Amino acid sequence: MGDAIFESCENLKSVKIEAKIKMLPKGFLYRCNNLTDFQIPESVTKIGEYALYFCENLKEIKIPEKVWYIGKWAFVNCFNVKTIKIPENVKSMGEGILGGNFLEKADFGDNEHFTIIDEVVYSKNMKKLLYYPAYKTDKSFTIPDSVERIGDNAFSNCNRLEYVKFPNKLKEIGSCSFESCGIREVNLPLSCKTLDYSAFYSCNNLTKINIPGVKEIGPWGFSRCRSLKEITLPNTLKSVSKKMFSTCPLLEKVHIPDSVKYIEEGAFQRCESIKEIEIPKSVKFFGAKSFKGCTNLKSIVIPEGVKEISREQFMDCLNLESITVPKSVIQIFWDAFKNCPKLKNIKINKKTFICGCKLPDHIKIEYYK
Repeated sequence: MGDAIFESCENLKSVKIEAKIKMLPKGFLYRCNNLTDFQIPESVTKIGEYALYFCENLKEIKIPEKVWYIGKWAFVNCFNVKTIKIPENVKSMGEGILGGNFLEKADFGDNEHFTIIDEVVYSKNMKKLLYYPAYKTDKSFTIPDSVERIGDNAFSNCNRLEYVKFPNKLKEIGSCSFESCGIREVNLPLSCKTLDYSAFYSCNNLTKINIPGVKEIGPWGFSRCRSLKEITLPNTLKSVSKKMFSTCPLLEKVHIPDSVKYIEEGAFQRCESIKEIEIPKSVKFFGAKSFKGCTNLKSIVIPEGVKEISREQFMDCLNLESITVPKSVIQIFWDAFKNCPKLKNIKINKKTFICGCKLPDHIKIEYYK
């Protein structure tokens, strides 16, 4: 059987496999949202990546004892599965296999291929933390000093967990590692260089972030952190990635270092409490919708060197009164200032092209001499 042959079959409710297959293919039942009846054949020894991803109505997953390999994200967002047993025969397991679930019990047995301490699952050498059960009731947790990577989805939905002490050797944090976690503070060591996408997505209790050595933060890194009020980005960072802080409604102060060159699409979209933000001279590019819906933003200065005001960049900035557009801007999209009723005039280069049509009628255009 090929990969993803039933992908997004939303009306599919039951699948029965009579053939003695050895592998459940990659994405086999990917996003079969209404699937309620499926049994993995006893002949299966390998389960591919994303095999049962987002089968949200499936209530039971029974993994055959012969299975020795489980690909990454295999059982993510199977919300109605309450218990799961990982066979002791499994010796290779991708990251994030149980992410986003609401399990009441995950049984890894006495698997000799992993290190398991108090139900927390690590790689054999304990350099990678793979899984912290969301059903644990502890409010704090200290990650062992040996850990260098926190895997995808490792702490997702751990809403009781409020404080995590990170090890000094930590290098990277995987995708969705702390998504919807109850964590209140993030204090990373200088050794940590990478936060993958959605690393701290929807951490609604998060108020303090200290990430001094981080060089890269993936899209949606701190999106929907609804209690976050202030952030100082490290001077090791080169870009504010796509929707990094989108829908952080209490975010008021953002300190962007001179190392940043790019502010990507939707980076601060719907950050409704930002009134002003200082953009360093190093920034040369803004993505579409980067400040869309920042309803309390009053003024902003675009640094010299930026060439384009992008699609919907300041759309729905209801209180925007003043914007400085440098001479370097050669193109402005017609909807960049759509629904900005308090913005009455802007000054631009005579050679600047209004792409699409024209700016809103209430905005008076002046030109540099």
